[in-house]
Amino acid sequence: MVQLIKVGEETSQLGRFFERIANQYIDDVEHGAARLSTVLEPIIIIFLGIIVGVILVSIYLLLIQMSNSFQ
Repeated sequence: MVQLIKVGEETSQLGRFFERIANQYIDDVEHGAARLSTVLEPIIIIFLGIIVGVILVSIYLLLIQMSNSFQ
């Protein structure tokens, strides 16, 4: 980055080089965010599946307990 700024100052095209640096950082952030979402997506799905499973099991246990109490 420092090298690009030096070249930009020497060639009087500092704005153009800042634009290139900004585009590089934007690409890096987008790539990092995409990679993070790729890693987190399966973890979130598994976590939500466990929560839904616990809720379903607790409802079924409650229904079984209620049906046994009526008999």
